[in-house]
Amino acid sequence: MVAPHDRFSKEAIEAAEKIGYEYICRGFSPLPREIQWNNPKYLISYSKLFLFLLKKGRKYRYPKILNFGKHKEIYSYRIQHINKNNMNKILKLHKNNVLYITNHYLNLNKKETEIIKEIIKRVK
Repeated sequence: MVAPHDRFSKEAIEAAEKIGYEYICRGFSPLPREIQWNNPKYLISYSKLFLFLLKKGRKYRYPKILNFGKHKEIYSYRIQHINKNNMNKILKLHKNNVLYITNHYLNLNKKETEIIKEIIKRVK
């Protein structure tokens, strides 16, 4: 499930878990969220994500699916955030991992279409 603007509130995550969504796609950092001290999967995944954010910042997305126990999360780039300047670093970071790109189909323009074509060509 991908939320509008790739953002989930704590309440939205709880609702998604309650109705059984296994995968949640988010756009940026792990906040807002509640800390689950009694859930080892949550603590491990949150630690991985937090350390990644400290090292790479919010410019790049965590390249693997994280298992938080009650659901799994994948982090996405909006196509508007990928350009010729950062494409190499993004593709290198996500090589042999997951690269998830989101876009509103009404907003897709020629430049973004060319970026998608270039990404597809390079990952084949």
